[in-house]
Amino acid sequence: TECVAAYLYFPVPKQLVSAVKGEGAFCNGRRLMVNKEQSSKDGMLLISDYYGNIDIPMDKQFDLVKALQPVFLKTRHLGAACVDFGELIYNRALANICYYHHIWDIAPGLFIAKECGCVYSFVDGEEYRYGVPGLVVANNQETLDKIVSAYKKL
Repeated sequence: TECVAAYLYFPVPKQLVSAVKGEGAFCNGRRLMVNKEQSSKDGMLLISDYYGNIDIPMDKQFDLVKALQPVFLKTRHLGAACVDFGELIYNRALANICYYHHIWDIAPGLFIAKECGCVYSFVDGEEYRYGVPGLVVANNQETLDKIVSAYKKL
């Protein structure tokens, strides 16, 4: 199964985000691209909801956030996958550690983030697969590597 198109709609600002494989991502017709030049020290890290019933122990999830506090300007927990991905594609956040694992939570936002230029993997650096918790999405490889490195040190 492969995602080839996705949409996110943000009703309050009336923004429709769409992407088609290989054609990029757009908001109300305007091209979206992540800022690959921005450093983690100048940006925000988003953390999805924490889960106790996954392979990554709850303590390790909390320890990762603590280890990343000095790496990012701010850390936020917004609590909705579509909002987290929206913050990434609008360049208001630089990375998201996502423990959501249902495909309906992940597929649209991840696909759009990829079309905007984001990179991603599991928190351990392995290739991401839908349905398994521990996705990290970032604005560039350096930011992603900082998160993976912090996770591996725990």
